[in-house]
Amino acid sequence: MRRSGRSWALALVAVALGLGGCAAGGDIGNPLVRKATWFSYLNGDDLRAACRPGAPETLRLVFNGVYSEHVRIYEARNGAEGRWLAIRIIPGEADLSAVPVEGLGSLLDPWRGAATTVALAPEAWEALTKALARDGLDQPPPAGLELDSADHYWGVSGCLAGRVVFNAWARGEARYAALTFPTVLLEAYPPAGPWPVYSRAERRSFEEERRRQFQFRLRVGPTGIRDLPALGNPG
Repeated sequence: MRRSGRSWALALVAVALGLGGCAAGGDIGNPLVRKATWFSYLNGDDLRAACRPGAPETLRLVFNGVYSEHVRIYEARNGAEGRWLAIRIIPGEADLSAVPVEGLGSLLDPWRGAATTVALAPEAWEALTKALARDGLDQPPPAGLELDSADHYWGVSGCLAGRVVFNAWARGEARYAALTFPTVLLEAYPPAGPWPVYSRAERRSFEEERRRQFQFRLRVGPTGIRDLPALGNPG
């Protein structure tokens, strides 16, 4: 018997809740895994665990262009096997109950996002790491900075020269306005479409409701994401 879209949505919520304690390292293209491990993924927990002297250099650059509307992930690696950059563009969230469902796999496909991997030239890696250094990647992150899913921010984690790196920049900060690494990244690998520009959702609009529905906030600590997300619409 065919289940309704709403029934599938409820089943998926149950699965997501069951995954709530998972750490990063799974299929980030899977929206359920992504939802359950976003805190750990943004913090680079899997990259931290593998970081040691002699380990491949890795960078995870995440652009949150309002979580429910546009997220871009850049994973760069520099190791003995070469250099590459994986790019994933994640579409906005949607009401799962409104999507025709033939099976679990088909339901998840629209939310996996478009992914591609390209070779990373040595000069491109050098330009990116130099820009990140200028932007303060190797400096202590601003403890207490709030990363709001309904706004724009960059989060960068990784392992460089055997040392864990992490920092974050949120729209509205002078640090965010002065960033140089996004320009270096986008000039080397131009996006297929227009880059998101933040705008406030119109009052009582669908966009406002969707942002509120999927809103959560993370806070930055001395070495990374400080605590679990505050879900919903914090007052």
